[in-house]
Amino acid sequence: MHVLEPGEDARLAAIAAAEGGSEVLGVAGGDGSVSAVATVAAEREVALVIVPMGTLNHFARDLGLDLARPLSALDELRRALRITPPEGAPLEGVLAVVVSNNPYEFARLDRLGRRHRLDTGMLQISVLDASTLDELVERLLAGTLSGAIEIRPALRHWMSEHLEMGVLGERVRVGVDGEPIILEAPLRFSVEPGALRVLVPEGVPEDRQVPPLEAGVHAARTLRQWLRPTLAE
Repeated sequence: MHVLEPGEDARLAAIAAAEGGSEVLGVAGGDGSVSAVATVAAEREVALVIVPMGTLNHFARDLGLDLARPLSALDELRRALRITPPEGAPLEGVLAVVVSNNPYEFARLDRLGRRHRLDTGMLQISVLDASTLDELVERLLAGTLSGAIEIRPALRHWMSEHLEMGVLGERVRVGVDGEPIILEAPLRFSVEPGALRVLVPEGVPEDRQVPPLEAGVHAARTLRQWLRPTLAE
């Protein structure tokens, strides 16, 4: 994102973005700014997204954009994923997906992020969309008082041996073991049961690795901060 300074040429900024490899040009402003960037988009044969922030917004009005909610125009820039659960309709507007080797605990805050079994031979898919992100954070904050909280309505979960998602050629931001990388879709996940043999000491406590309540809140805040560019808020 580039904020124009007084006297700066919107057309030149759009050219710089296109030459930098942008496949889509977005412009927030009135008809003058839109016209300048639209010219570049037409010349470079890239798509145009308009955020109507001007006085009259003639072009945006004719396109049928919601002038009362100008930021809704950014929905086309959010690169939301589309995932189809084993049973049910496809999920649209997906912001984040967690694919875990064996199921994690999500229902209770005091056990959030704990895996009770490592030998189920199944993947757990947990899906978050934009409409439930703030609700999830609020519930996690409230859970610090009670020590237990039901957050399943905010996250969709299911188990599967395999998962494929994304549109062919689409670039997807991914975190693998805490490292951010970019991968090209489609993304394919599978689990190989019993592939790793681990030696552990005797007498490992049954209630090991239970995170503190604050861990859930920190995780939610970190997730929301990481998703802010996607949410365009």
